[in-house]
Amino acid sequence: MGDSNFELNHNSIMVTPDSWQVVLITPPAELGAPVYKIFSGWDLPEEWRLSSGTHDLDNLKSFSSYFLWRQSSGTVYQLSKNKQPEFTEYVQSVFNAKVLAPAKEFEFDIQCLSAADLDNALTKAC
Repeated sequence: MGDSNFELNHNSIMVTPDSWQVVLITPPAELGAPVYKIFSGWDLPEEWRLSSGTHDLDNLKSFSSYFLWRQSSGTVYQLSKNKQPEFTEYVQSVFNAKVLAPAKEFEFDIQCLSAADLDNALTKAC
């Protein structure tokens, strides 16, 4: 399902996490539009990163074993389809504290999407 319009250039920053979770964050209607963000983690050293996000699936490309997804900042994430989410205890605690807890506090809806969910969404979009 790759797309020939998806190009990487010398300015592209590629991020390849050890594990990842896509979250669809939906704020109350008066606060804005839903956004897809990628929370990613690395095992050694234990690190984490939250993507800038994107409002749609237009820049998500599916290949047999991974996705490429350009975020609004221009960073491209390579997401292995068999690497999500297997966070370390530390990275999971950061995900809970930096993503899930604030969303609950401010009454944002959070939907965690699997690789299968992403592939299904792309299939429906065609």
